Amino acid sequence: MHTATAVPLIILAVTVAATVWRIRRHPRRPSNGFWLLASAGALWYATLALTSALLPVHAVSVPALIGTAPLLAGPVIVVVTGVALIANTGVVVRREGLRLATLTPAVIGVALVATVVVAAVAVYLVANDLTVLSWPARAAWNIAVLALIPGGMLIVELVAYTVYAVVYRWIPHQGDEEVIVVLGCGLVDGEVSPLLAARVDSAVAEYRARVGAGDSPLMVMSGGQGPDEDRSEAAAMADYARRRGVPADRILVEDRSTNTEENLRFTGELLEDAGYSDPSLLVVTNNFHVLRSVALSRRLRSRVSALGAPTPWYYLPSAFLREFAALVVHYRWANVVVWLVLTAVWAVPLVVM
Repeated sequence: MHTATAVPLIILAVTVAATVWRIRRHPRRPSNGFWLLASAGALWYATLALTSALLPVHAVSVPALIGTAPLLAGPVIVVVTGVALIANTGVVVRREGLRLATLTPAVIGVALVATVVVAAVAVYLVANDLTVLSWPARAAWNIAVLALIPGGMLIVELVAYTVYAVVYRWIPHQGDEEVIVVLGCGLVDGEVSPLLAARVDSAVAEYRARVGAGDSPLMVMSGGQGPDEDRSEAAAMADYARRRGVPADRILVEDRSTNTEENLRFTGELLEDAGYSDPSLLVVTNNFHVLRSVALSRRLRSRVSALGAPTPWYYLPSAFLREFAALVVHYRWANVVVWLVLTAVWAVPLVVM
């Protein structure tokens, strides 16, 4: 085999093998999304190399199409996604009210569209030959590149997170976890909301299936009491589950937590007090919340699988992007370091020169 085709195939094989190994070994790591993107890039590179080497000269348009299609389609997809997120914000605001959380899709949508616009400006400047442009035009080019760095990071991270969130849903949970944990998410007039009801319904269905198989798992309802609530989310969830046939003696209530990390940490403490030493957990939450939940459980060294409950279609983009934003904030220092390094790689030579 010619070196021009052997090298891309070797890169593809190594990248795919490493990706599969990481997902099997560490399925709860959101960074697996970057490995999936790397595998997709290696596949594109290998396909381009093979078509260039094997196709006759008159078919050269095929490898050219393979090589340029992602570069042409990528910006279009990003713009369409950004516009769709902005439009979705209007739907969510009408149904859920105007809050900072419901504006998240619009903020990210504007950032995506702005990144493509800045990239178009940069390409236009390059096409007009920077060596003959005036100083302001060259300065605009450098500013455009610096502005593209955070925008490019956002796009790559969002794509990686989205891809792995989809893939993770296809990874089956063990089916023999000792405890089913339902994460709270807010009440409406003291009762479970439709979103929270979907979580408890999925957990009750899983409980019934386990009982039918001869098991008797414990259930933990986890969620504290908000300032505008007359009882805790956990208490409301426990009542809801009991009305659907789950025995009261198989339900524990964790009513101190105010966020996902506390849900997991306080549940662990509650189970330890109840005599459970390092139990395996099946965390039940909505599908948009699964990946961040298991990522946090890994930091807490809990043995966790996850089950995603369905989410109303109109609410899914907003909720999913809030989870993505929360994870970006959680890894904020890693993001800052990467941004500074990339900025320095571009800016330092300009200053030195």
